Amino acid sequence: MRKFMIYCVTMVVCLSCLAGCGKAGGNNMGNQSENVMEEENSKSAVGTSIFGVSNSNASESEKKELEIIDSGYFESSRIGETTYLDAYAKVHNPNDAKMAEYPKLTVTVKSSDGTILATDYDTCSYIMPGDTVVMIESIGVSNYTDDCKIELNVTTDYINVTDSIRKENSLSSDFSFTNVSEISERYSKKITGEIMNNFSSDVDNVTLTVSLLKDGKIVYVDTTYVHDLKIGQNTPFEYKYYSTDWPDHDSIELLAQQW
Repeated sequence: MRKFMIYCVTMVVCLSCLAGCGKAGGNNMGNQSENVMEEENSKSAVGTSIFGVSNSNASESEKKELEIIDSGYFESSRIGETTYLDAYAKVHNPNDAKMAEYPKLTVTVKSSDGTILATDYDTCSYIMPGDTVVMIESIGVSNYTDDCKIELNVTTDYINVTDSIRKENSLSSDFSFTNVSEISERYSKKITGEIMNNFSSDVDNVTLTVSLLKDGKIVYVDTTYVHDLKIGQNTPFEYKYYSTDWPDHDSIELLAQQW
């Protein structure tokens, strides 16, 4: 009987050990399964990250820089020792699907020995893909001489164009001009006309660039503003030049840009 009791106790202990081993083995299998899932999730995350970076680089490589297709400057006035220059750049966006956002025209005036005498910049709101605008900056320079060098540089950020952006932002070609006249007055001159809004919606404001050309070259440029342009309608405009000393020219170029 005593031997039988010892035998029973021994069997119970063995069974308990086997049950414990089986339970531990089950936990190890569960941990192995979790580890496999973590590795697979990690691989998936890494793959996605690499894919995203690759797309970003590809998009960047497709970006084209803005082009200055015409530029120059002229002396607008002198006050004391300060000479005021008006510098301009006709800027084209050669991209198909990237809008230039807040492009900046920087004008730097240097003396003959390279000393920077003055620098300033002008910013416009945007240039749509394929569009061309005229950017202007007026700058005052002390100690200006005819051998000074004027440098123009254009920089910008870009955003990808969506359908909503195209619906909200017009091109300069969306505006046309009729009934343009050049009028001389006793103490001033002015240019008048009408601007047609051919865009897909009303436009609150446009910057109107007025350029005087001689033999195809800009000899004078300035801006004014026109407001409340209704879709499909003509809106009258007037640009006034407060002097009778109008630069010699043989044609007028007008360009409107939404702002």
